[in-house]
Amino acid sequence: MRSWLQKHFPDDKEKERQLLYYIAESTLILLLLLFFYMGLLVIMDRDGIPPMLLIPLIFLFVSGYVWLRYIFAGLEYSEVHKYTDYKRRKKQNIYQTFIFIGIYLFISFLIEWPLSKLMEWIDIIGPASLAGFLFYIISLFSLKKSYKRNTTQQ
Repeated sequence: MRSWLQKHFPDDKEKERQLLYYIAESTLILLLLLFFYMGLLVIMDRDGIPPMLLIPLIFLFVSGYVWLRYIFAGLEYSEVHKYTDYKRRKKQNIYQTFIFIGIYLFISFLIEWPLSKLMEWIDIIGPASLAGFLFYIISLFSLKKSYKRNTTQQ
């Protein structure tokens, strides 16, 4: 059975199946949370969160849940089976992190140009460094989970 969603999924059937499970899980959890929220609104007799704010929160919840489950399952790096592949991919993650930080800084400097004070420089370099650090930590965690998963499957 073909669907318009299949072009957004990976070619690997196991990854595709796992992603569909994660999407179904997040939808069920979201449904339960929304029923709980509706019950609270009835009990507390309040207006609640405006719908224009609730819609992006729903999208962020579903996408964040699927992304975190994908990382914690170790599905991202299915090609890493040997320790040499692991080391090579770790180096690639470091390069990707520096490229990410560079692009982040470049775009930030284009938006905020000209910078005259030290605090303005720190306001741009600080978030870029933090975002790069988080990007690298998440990539490294996903790589370790994938390597562990792939070596135990062999």
